This record gives sequence, structure tokens and C-alpha cells, in this order.
Amino acid sequence: TGVIVTAVQSDAAGRRRAVAKVQRQFRLLALFILTTVVAIGCAIVRLPAPWAFKTGLLSAYIICVVGLLVRAIAPF
Repeated sequence: TGVIVTAVQSDAAGRRRAVAKVQRQFRLLALFILTTVVAIGCAIVRLPAPWAFKTGLLSAYIICVVGLLVRAIAPF
């Protein structure tokens, strides 16, 4: 019976590590998404165009990002 208990304990420990690894990966993905969103916003601001055009692009971009966030939080 000692072998079975040891196998069950190692299996549970392995699952805990897998869950921790998945959570870390999601945090890394969230960081990548955040930096990408900020980089696109900065690229729009640096465009050699009138401020009215940049403001329109930024507002459209913000609406898209907020829409995607709302959709991810409450899927229909």
C-alpha cells in the first residue's frame, strides 16, 4: 500500500505544478497583449499626420480594445 500512496502523492504534486505553470503562462500572455496594445497606441501617436486624424484612429482603436475586453469578460 505504500507504493500506491506514494504514486497518488506524486500525481497530485505533478498536477499542482501543471496548474501553476498554466497560470504563469496566462500572466505572460496578458503581459504580451498589454505591451502590444500600448505599442500600437504609441505607433499611432507617432504617425506624421494631423492630430484630428490621430485622435480618430486612437478612439477607434480604444473602442475595439474595450469591445474585445467586454466580450472576453461576458461572452454571449
